[in-house]
Amino acid sequence: MTGFYSNNFVDASLNEESTEIISISKTGFHRTPNEIAKKNSAQQIFYGGSLDYRTANILNIGFTYYKVKFDKPLASGSLYDLSGDNFNYLSLYYNLNFYKFTLFGEASYDQTSVASFNGLQFAVSNNFIFTTAIRSYPRNYKNLFGFGFGERSGKTNNEIGFYSGFKLRTKIGVLNLYYDIFKFPYRTFANSLSSEGDELLIDFLTSLIRSFEIKLRYKYENKEITELIDNEDKIVRRLKQTARTELIYDAVNKIRLKTRIEYNNFLVRSANKNENGFLIFQEARLLLLKQLTVYGRIIFFHTDSFNSAVYEFENDLVGVMPNLAMYGKGVRWYFLIRYKPINLLTISAKYSETYKPDETSLSSGDNRINGNLDNRFSLQLDLNF
Repeated sequence: MTGFYSNNFVDASLNEESTEIISISKTGFHRTPNEIAKKNSAQQIFYGGSLDYRTANILNIGFTYYKVKFDKPLASGSLYDLSGDNFNYLSLYYNLNFYKFTLFGEASYDQTSVASFNGLQFAVSNNFIFTTAIRSYPRNYKNLFGFGFGERSGKTNNEIGFYSGFKLRTKIGVLNLYYDIFKFPYRTFANSLSSEGDELLIDFLTSLIRSFEIKLRYKYENKEITELIDNEDKIVRRLKQTARTELIYDAVNKIRLKTRIEYNNFLVRSANKNENGFLIFQEARLLLLKQLTVYGRIIFFHTDSFNSAVYEFENDLVGVMPNLAMYGKGVRWYFLIRYKPINLLTISAKYSETYKPDETSLSSGDNRINGNLDNRFSLQLDLNF
């Protein structure tokens, strides 16, 4: 049994007349008068508990309840938005193993509707595992902290999907493949009408030579999006294909090198859009001392626009996991140092630069940078006790 409680102030935009919460900001920035006005303007109380039951390698079942309360009501922009100041959630999760099968899933109730995710895994042999799952997130399911598996990261509503995949171990490597088909039954922020799509990913890892790995990946995304054609918004098909090659070499115990080459194609036939994106990076990880690790990476990228941006996860401070969109033409590099002088303390520091020679400014709005160089320094101390 686990219990939890949180009493926190959050940044929020308020309606000047009704003092209702219009939106909650999670950036943590307090740079401008508008951002400063949002600082700690709403109180959020969060508490609940979880009851978990396990039997020896057969059954794991649990219940979770939590309540979220604000000192001001949330304003609703539509029937399907959160409104009010009190929200209660109850969920059930399970994992059942028998023979070569595993059943797993979760269902969550928000006092209006039930969102669910259920799946089956079948271990055909030690070398072949098959998994399939179905998800159903109703349009009127609303959860501030919901983060269900789905096409729209973090949006656990208005989605139905069916996922299937397998993992195959062979003498020459490991093959992972999945296919996902999904539908948004009602309009979304991006599309004014119902939309659908499908996605395929093939990933192969081989290590025929000691200390040397090769990763090959192909991803196919075919989904409906809204495009302005002849001064009219239309739902059209967007096809995006990505191919990636990655080489990883453990030179010695303390040095690890990684090279990645990635290409993607963005195609919307109805709008006559056909764009390409390319990225290559070289990374090194050095274990200089038992307590000191240094990461470095340099990235070269060239894409036709943001549509064909190439994404790359980076090493960062503890608790930070950036997935940056590299678009336009430029180069980026960073160094990250992690030092643990004692068991209780970890010191992390990162410096990065992004340079786009053809630009006169970077980003927009409050994040706008005059010039073509974006350089940042971050420092973090983690004390564990």
